Amino acid sequence: MDIGGDVYGVVIVGDGNVVTYYAERASRVEPGGSVPDVARRPAPSDPLIAGVLWGRDGELAQIDRWLRTPGALVQVHGVPGIGKSALLRRIAADRRAAGDEVVFLSGAGRPAEDLMQELFEVCYDSPDHRPSPMRLRRLMGMVRALIVVDDFDGPPGDLAALLDATPASSLLIGSSARGLVEDSYYLELRGLPEVAAMALVTHQAGIPLTPAQAVAARDLCRRSGGHPRLLLQAAAVLALTGEIGADPRSVLAASLDLDALAVYRVLGALPGRPVTPGLLAALAGIASAGGAIATLTRLRLVDHSGGAVVRSDDSAHEQFDAAVYASNLAAWAATATRGQIVGSAPAVIGVLELAMAREAYDPARILARTVAAALGRSLRWGAWGRVLDLGAQAAARVGAADDLAYFQSEENTRKRALGLAAGLTVGGAGAGVAIGTLGGKTGAGIVSVQSIAIAVVTAATVATLGVIGVSVATTHPSSSPAAYVTPTIYNPSQPVVPPLSDTGQPVTTRPSSPSPPPSPSPSRSPETVTPSPQRPPPDAGLKLSASSVSAGQAVTARATGFSPGEPVAFVWSGPAGSGQPATTTADAQGAAARDITPGTAPGSYTITATGSVSGRSAHGTVSVITLTLSPPSVAAGQKLTVSARGFDDGEPVTFTLDGASLGTVAAQAGGASLEATAPGTPGDFEIVATGRSQDRRAPARLQVTGMDLSGTWSMSGGGSIELRPISGGWEGYWVTEVVEPNSGCVFHAGELTLRILGSHPNYVSTVRWIHGQNGQNCVSKWADATVTVRAGGDRIDMVSTDPFNNTISTPRFLTR
Repeated sequence: MDIGGDVYGVVIVGDGNVVTYYAERASRVEPGGSVPDVARRPAPSDPLIAGVLWGRDGELAQIDRWLRTPGALVQVHGVPGIGKSALLRRIAADRRAAGDEVVFLSGAGRPAEDLMQELFEVCYDSPDHRPSPMRLRRLMGMVRALIVVDDFDGPPGDLAALLDATPASSLLIGSSARGLVEDSYYLELRGLPEVAAMALVTHQAGIPLTPAQAVAARDLCRRSGGHPRLLLQAAAVLALTGEIGADPRSVLAASLDLDALAVYRVLGALPGRPVTPGLLAALAGIASAGGAIATLTRLRLVDHSGGAVVRSDDSAHEQFDAAVYASNLAAWAATATRGQIVGSAPAVIGVLELAMAREAYDPARILARTVAAALGRSLRWGAWGRVLDLGAQAAARVGAADDLAYFQSEENTRKRALGLAAGLTVGGAGAGVAIGTLGGKTGAGIVSVQSIAIAVVTAATVATLGVIGVSVATTHPSSSPAAYVTPTIYNPSQPVVPPLSDTGQPVTTRPSSPSPPPSPSPSRSPETVTPSPQRPPPDAGLKLSASSVSAGQAVTARATGFSPGEPVAFVWSGPAGSGQPATTTADAQGAAARDITPGTAPGSYTITATGSVSGRSAHGTVSVITLTLSPPSVAAGQKLTVSARGFDDGEPVTFTLDGASLGTVAAQAGGASLEATAPGTPGDFEIVATGRSQDRRAPARLQVTGMDLSGTWSMSGGGSIELRPISGGWEGYWVTEVVEPNSGCVFHAGELTLRILGSHPNYVSTVRWIHGQNGQNCVSKWADATVTVRAGGDRIDMVSTDPFNNTISTPRFLTR
């Protein structure tokens, strides 16, 4: 094999496709290479760094239960900054510390195919090899680990592909939106309960909060819904200025020095894409980004993701010059190592997309040409393909014929090595990526067998007309992994280069003549799919996204087995009567989906989907669970009744308040209730009733007001005091005349003697002292007092310093 004298590297793709990279010219793909051996790497053992979590005990326990299911897929989703990364890292760190094999990957800006290659390289030692999907699945089938992928926001097909490629492992995914993969567990992460949110702010600020600061912090907790990132930024503002403003991020951004501001703006131009420190410095035009990153981290304006940083807010409107960014990045990449370029692939693609959008075509062309070989040589072919596409567009815009030919040649090499360049194959085992993977451990297929059969017939017909390059896959769990449907328009002026199969041999399309197909090789039995036009239509089916919902919550109903284009009517019926039909048109696979909100009365509801043409129907049931609080708003420390309905008789119902257990009661006649005590701190709290599984739950909000201390109280030393409400607190007046025993002086009835300001548990107080001798020469002075109101609000303890001799008084208390 002639590989020339300027070889940059050689890789093996699929089952024997050899790709040779050169320093100054296009790469080349040839069949006939041997599939390299692989060796299992030791499990990663370096400790994962994870911080302390506040108010997440319930979520941690639930995910732990789900992960006990072998091969589980657990997806934690929620808005940016809600704490998904911290939660996933805590779970991963605890599992690894307990001796489990844990692989932690960052999915931010990375295609699924590149994630799977990275996963392969973490688990196996086989340099310069990209296995076929079939081999990857077989090798990963010997890896039993918890695979954690943070910041994964690819389409559902990418998630299904990752799931199929890891048949023996459990997956824990963090993403901003919920993916649609069947037989999976989902947890929407929400804001922190107020108690935990206040604890987080206090801990992060590192200083005790004054009453005014506590009020401002509590108000922010309520307005933000307990959003952790905003709370952390507020704590940073508090440490910086001593105050908590309405917009902490703006205050923090205004405090940045020039280097930190330049880095902050670079990250704002690349939202959601992690950028490595070295690349940040190059893009920002500064010598080093270390100090700026430290400042931004301390102020909670950036998050860390796999050795890189990403701006913590999702939108930015600063002005930036895309051409300068692309030029700076190209200059950096010209001297960077291959590993540095691979680690910066999401940012590279982000800058390329920015440059193309701002019509900076020539800097984009140079950047793409500079980084392409490193990405291809490192087998990050998802990123490589995107760079080649953008580079070809840029080269075409500026008329750079040599560069355009290079990008097109590299893309042809990529497709040939993956078995995608031309021809019709079934099974596609030579392909190196699993896009649209079917089957797998969830049993969830994306394409039906009937549709695949139709695709084969259609593709074969179209191929005879000059459209070539269709590959298909099966849905049976035991079949080979999916290949792709990638049509390529035939050009008579260009030779058609056949793709390479698993065996390293060119794949030819099946002839349209009636001659019999060649006999399969003894070492491989390629699977064929025969069209079955006479197959009877499938039965109609209905799947619901949840087995129970809380009152007013929607459930997604997905009906299958209908005719394409057929109107399908969904209707609910149950304890609250029947709903109005909602109609949706079935898609090309005969499926229709609709969000259905059943009645609000507790109990079991039936959802029916009926086809208006075929007359087919399917049914599903969902339980509506309600939770009521009586009263819904109480004073701190007071009693309330919590009642849940819609559960099965005998079903254990656990009640929690902001994750803390209130008790478990067995349902009777569909209901369960208990008496609870409200927290001693005012705020907005969540009470949840959960049945035998996490999806059988109903939440309710409890508003806890400050304790009302108004009324008549008995003083421990004798006499009574009436506390009357004033703005911000209470004033205490003697009800009866009282003689102070030490001085003999008299406190007269109706005389003001006590002030208490604030709300539970943060009070400030002053008390009136009296001094004299034998009831003569009586003088009074006010002094500060420490006041503590017991839980339940039935006792007030007071301690003060005598202003006449500076001695601490004997503790007194008031009761009612």
